[in-house]
Order: sequence, then structure tokens, then C-alpha cells
Amino acid sequence: MTGRPAGGDAEGEAFPSVLSTERLRLEQCCRANVSVAEFYRAASDRNPHIEAVTEHLSWTPHESRRESRETLAHFEEAWADGEIATYAIRPKDAEPTPESLAGSLVDTDDGVLAGTCALTCDWDADCGTLGVWLRKEYWGRGYSGERADALLALAFDELGFGVVAVCHNAGNDPSRSAIESYVDRHSGHREGLLRHFAAAPDGSGGVDQVRYTISRAEWRAASGQK
Repeated sequence: MTGRPAGGDAEGEAFPSVLSTERLRLEQCCRANVSVAEFYRAASDRNPHIEAVTEHLSWTPHESRRESRETLAHFEEAWADGEIATYAIRPKDAEPTPESLAGSLVDTDDGVLAGTCALTCDWDADCGTLGVWLRKEYWGRGYSGERADALLALAFDELGFGVVAVCHNAGNDPSRSAIESYVDRHSGHREGLLRHFAAAPDGSGGVDQVRYTISRAEWRAASGQK
């Protein structure tokens, strides 16, 4: 694949604005769907677990609402350019809301912003890359794998990628466990350790990462498709 798709939804965008799974609603992460105040509460030190959440991520806690607003604007621009599909993750009504997030932190009728996920599109390399972060209160529920299933279907069925990749920082055992679970389920492979593959967000140097891939043929075979 050497170019972007002509567009996927009714408005001609490359990405569908909403994806639905059994327990989650994934909607475009933009200012129309996620308020700056809501995003700031989740991505700054207003979130009491933000240091644990961002320990192995490529970004640091937001220091101001302006930073949150600029991040949402960046998501919108990358979406419009067909480069990155970033989705807000919201558990559906039937999912229990952690007590610490009930009440005032439920900002909209759609419920709590549990985190975000993304599919980064390298059209020239015919490869999409998955990413996700979740509030600590939602760790251990299997949401990462459920979100991965939805993004794999988007990448392979709708966007036509040949390969989807996912990485985690070396030493990030919770991510390793979650990733290996859905990579194995979709007949993917662990490619190996990539030394200094990413830059540390605090500028302290390179970060080693472990990379996994799933091909479209593997995904189809694992799901019983021809």
C-alpha cells in the first residue's frame, strides 16, 4: 500500500468516528466528544495515579489545560490527515464504575473517560501500530485486548493493512502480559527486543522496546476467515 484510502465513513474521512465492542464505546478523541476539562483531569496530576499510568508511555502528565487542549487539537489534525486514529475509551453503561470515579468525574452522558487508544498509520510501510493507555482504576478488566480486537478489525478489514505492530517498553510486565494475550490469540509473533527504539519523554535517552506483529493472513486464519 502506497497511499491513504479515499475515505471510510459517510463524511469521507479515513476512519469511522465510533467503534463499539461488547463492553466499550470508542469514539473519536476530539474536542467535540471530550472536553478539555475532562481530558485534563484524566491526563494530569488531577488523576491521582498519573505517574503509574505514564511510567512507560511516550508522554508526561499534562501541566496545564492548554496542554490538554493542544493535544486534542493535535489528535484532530492527525485524524483529518489520515495519519493517526485516536479514540476516547468509554465503558458502556453496564460496566461498573469505580467508586473513586463516580459522581463529578462522570462528565458526560456517555460516562467516564477511561483512557485513549490509537492506530498510527504508516501507509508506505503497509503497517499500522497500536497504542493505548487506561486509568489505573480500569486495569485488569481486559479492556486492552477488547480495544485491540476493534482496532485490528479496523486496520485489516477497513483500511487494508498487511501488518499491525505493537510495542511495549522493556520491563513493562503488565503491558507485556496484556499484549502477549491478544497477539497469541490472533496468531501473531514476538519480533524481539529493539534497543533504544524510542526516546524517553523526559529527554533522558533511548528506551528499549519489545515489538510484536500480526499479519492480515494470521488475523484472518485465527478468526476463521479465508
